[in-house]
Amino acid sequence: MRWGIPSTASNSHSTVDMCLQELDSCCRLSMATNCIVLLSHRYGSRLVPACISFRIFQLLEDCLSTNIEEKNFLIEMYQLDENYLEHKYFLRPIDDNQQWTLLENKLQLILQKAANICYKQGK
Repeated sequence: MRWGIPSTASNSHSTVDMCLQELDSCCRLSMATNCIVLLSHRYGSRLVPACISFRIFQLLEDCLSTNIEEKNFLIEMYQLDENYLEHKYFLRPIDDNQQWTLLENKLQLILQKAANICYKQGK
């Protein structure tokens, strides 16, 4: 699915959206019945969300209030876009793929931790 996707799409975290748009396009333009089957011996990578709603982001941020370093890292990685009716936070574009791997792992752990805290607090 990811063949032919330019590096600019991966740098701006739009790879998944691009793949889903291509699937949608194939389904719409096909004259026959559509069936999508995803087969593999592995699940692939777990990507951090490229977009988080304002409300969810605020909940995650509040759950990290005791750890200022993690909270600041989360704020540094996402940028608020107020051009939507419901404001959204978008993952900032990356410059260095090697550095991104380290940042992505850290971000994934922080998001997981914040989500677990929110769940335990019933938010």
